[in-house]
Amino acid sequence: MLGQGARRTILLVGAVVFVAAGGYLYVTDHTVVTQAQGRVSNPIWTLWLLVAVSAACVRLLPWRAPDAVLMSRVRTAIAGHDVRREMVVLLGCLAGVYPLYWMLSQLLALVDPKVAVLAYFTAKVVLLLIVPVVFVGSSGLLRRGTGGADLMELVTSVTDVWRWAGLVAFAAYFYLHFFAPWAMAVPARDRLPEDYAALLEVLLVLATAALLEEFFFRALLQTRLELLLGRWSAIVVTSLLYALASLIAAEPPAGPLLAVAMAVAVQGAAGLLYGYLWSRYRNIWVNFLFHAGVSVLAIYPELTVGGAPG
Repeated sequence: MLGQGARRTILLVGAVVFVAAGGYLYVTDHTVVTQAQGRVSNPIWTLWLLVAVSAACVRLLPWRAPDAVLMSRVRTAIAGHDVRREMVVLLGCLAGVYPLYWMLSQLLALVDPKVAVLAYFTAKVVLLLIVPVVFVGSSGLLRRGTGGADLMELVTSVTDVWRWAGLVAFAAYFYLHFFAPWAMAVPARDRLPEDYAALLEVLLVLATAALLEEFFFRALLQTRLELLLGRWSAIVVTSLLYALASLIAAEPPAGPLLAVAMAVAVQGAAGLLYGYLWSRYRNIWVNFLFHAGVSVLAIYPELTVGGAPG
């Protein structure tokens, strides 16, 4: 692990990046998060408030969580791995998503332009799931020894009741989303879309945005960064990487600087919450549920507005 001074420097730099991104958005008057093809918008501070309230719930429940004991179990589970070499592989996978996406989109467009959209999902499955499992997984090629505990078993077979306390933060997030003064109305049944395209979009989001990203960014990447950088430095670095990765295949606002600032302020803020949730409970199911719910909320205005009767 890096020394205390280096970890503090990383944490300070990360904090400056987050503050600078938010400040830039306010200075340039880009303080609204737009969804549903420009028809539904929310002030960005409402997202930050949801993140803050949810993080407070994570901290409070339980007040004295045996974090050190759980982290010791994580260290035991990952003891047979060469963490530094695995980090090189994981960062290489992350860096390769855009080139692979671009190449696949060109190839699929030659076959049928309508299927070119699948290039993004395919690139994510290959580089955020298949390659990491082969090299970094519990029985990955880079593992130095055999035997010992299994990290994925630890984070999927959750028998400690306190490790499910993140569900309270999940409930608080969604309560505020729907019932706060600024919230949108819950969609009525006659406003929901009737075709299968909407269902397919939701399933793709759940598979590639929620489950896949939590597996890669939290279970694989952040866990190893915590061993190298410490808890909070790892959360901040992982959140920034997650924010930058969200720019792939996205329709960015005008200008690269604005696109990066918006990604850090929105996806990065959500990444901080997911990262803290992970470091607190090490429960992949709670992380997946939280991420899946937030992802569906991000697209549901488009589905309901688009499905509203004319």
